[in-house]
Amino acid sequence: MSVANQTPHCVSRSHIKLLEQGFTAEQLARIEAGDDSDLDAVETALVAYARKLTLTPGAVTEQDVQALRAVGLGDHEIVDANAQVAHLNYTNRVANGLGLLDEVAPDFPASATVPQ
Repeated sequence: MSVANQTPHCVSRSHIKLLEQGFTAEQLARIEAGDDSDLDAVETALVAYARKLTLTPGAVTEQDVQALRAVGLGDHEIVDANAQVAHLNYTNRVANGLGLLDEVAPDFPASATVPQ
């Protein structure tokens, strides 16, 4: 959701992580443009929820949560998804608010910064 929040620093870090996980640059571009055809049903539901929570948080309803349950997510997974999206939106606002607009170098080992 860093793309929607226009946060280049966070976008570049996310790209590195997603590329390390096997996504291609073309897939990321399609997803960012709103084309979720490369995603499975769970990923599609999570992206739809994340977009709505990012762009129109006041419009999130019980139906949005039910859509996550419909693809097999349980309450803990839904709360985790909500917390992750909310945290990333917060981080985006902090980065933008402090002027952290530089992009991370493409060879930055993004996954190495996450404790195993």
